[in-house]
Parts: sequence; C-alpha cells; structure tokens
Amino acid sequence: MPELTRRITYLVGCGNAVLLSAHSHGSVLAATTVLQLPPQVCRRVALLTHASPLRRLYARLFPAYVDDEVLHEIGSESSGGG
Repeated sequence: MPELTRRITYLVGCGNAVLLSAHSHGSVLAATTVLQLPPQVCRRVALLTHASPLRRLYARLFPAYVDDEVLHEIGSESSGGG
C-alpha cells in the first residue's frame, strides 16, 4: 500500500484526478489506502468498489476496526467530502 499511496499522491500532484477501482478483497486494500492519503490528495480521488466485503464480512469479523463510522469516512474522504 505504501507504493499505491505514493503513486496516487504523485498523480494528484501532477494535476490529475484519480479513480481507484477495486474488486472484492482488493477493496479492503483500496479503502485502507484512501484512509492513509492526505486530505488535499483525497479531494482528487474517487473510490469505486465491486463486490466489496467491507460491510458484509469485515465489519462482522473486525467490528473494532470496520464500522459504519469508518465506512462513512472512507466514502466521504474519497468523494472529496473530507
């Protein structure tokens, strides 16, 4: 994830917007990446997940780490609302 975080930060620094698309368990890695990005970078990043187990699986197994508040934060950060 550090490489992905650096790459997104670089692309945004070059004036680009970034669409981060992830499928299944990759959406967990993408969501974690979004949470690690600086706010000025997040404003230029959109997150699109497909068949994400974040709520269905991870929220049940790891409620101390993945809950509605965290999922809302991921959504608002990656849509420019953070």
